[in-house]
Amino acid sequence: SLLDETASDAGSYTGKPIAGLFRENQIEGQKSEPTLQHLTAVALDALTHYNEPFLLLLETEELDSAGHWANEKRLENGLSAMQDAVAVVFDFLEQHPDTLFVFTSDHETGGLVLNLDTTSPINRLPIVH
Repeated sequence: SLLDETASDAGSYTGKPIAGLFRENQIEGQKSEPTLQHLTAVALDALTHYNEPFLLLLETEELDSAGHWANEKRLENGLSAMQDAVAVVFDFLEQHPDTLFVFTSDHETGGLVLNLDTTSPINRLPIVH
């Protein structure tokens, strides 16, 4: 199956691989079509359809590009988009508690630092030690 911008074709579950091919910089933050959050939900739905073990790699380019270009707004949008996608994974984990979830990050590329306040939506997810 090939996903279009609505990411709605994955519902057919043909048993064949599913691919989403998008233009460069098409998926940037929460206002993109489709959003990273929506793509995550579609992927989890498709991967659990067959009740078989799976591996899902979730990645966003926004953080890397934002660092290269020292673009604070793009960094904030990328972090928010990733947090929204991870929230979908957390919802999935509640329904599938035998799932292993590993979260890691890529390198920082430009020394870009955000001055965040605790009321910002970017601070929605709790830090677990």
